[in-house]
Amino acid sequence: MAPRFLGHVRGGPSGAEPPCLVGYNARGFDVPLLNAELARAGFSERIPVEPVLDLMIFVRWHHRSLRSRSLENICAHYGIPVTRAHSALADALATGQLLLRLLADGLLPSDIDEALRLQAVLEAELLEERATWSYWLYRDRRDRQLRLGAGRHCGALLSEVEDSYLASLLAKIPDLPAPVRAIFHERTGGGALLAG
Repeated sequence: MAPRFLGHVRGGPSGAEPPCLVGYNARGFDVPLLNAELARAGFSERIPVEPVLDLMIFVRWHHRSLRSRSLENICAHYGIPVTRAHSALADALATGQLLLRLLADGLLPSDIDEALRLQAVLEAELLEERATWSYWLYRDRRDRQLRLGAGRHCGALLSEVEDSYLASLLAKIPDLPAPVRAIFHERTGGGALLAG
């Protein structure tokens, strides 16, 4: 099976450009797993991660307010049936349906080069967001206001969340990232003590 798969990834016998691989969390899970399996089986070829279109990046960007962005949950959000979640065929079919839906909704460019370029931009912004605020905060994708990224108020504008809720987070969660802690502390008017 591996030689046939590698032939497909290489572009087949005609030497055509290899097809674009599309997946859900493919860059973070599937491609590294496939590359580890290729290495384990003694093949020197590896699948480059750069040209892999990962729909999870677009979902994380456009649907950040959802509490869970697993393939099963995002498909439920769109009304896409997933018959046997986490089976290869069911996940591939669901990912294909999700691809079509993201294209139809204009959340993913139809030109593959533009989609890969935009994916790189969004991935970099998501990584910066995560490095700064972990999963606790994110900037609204339209007006750039801060929103909560976790908890019962996931997706809510920070300015609309009760100070008492933020104070409770400050009191209960000692390992909040420093920038999040500072923003929550400022919002609560200094009513909650800063921890470590």
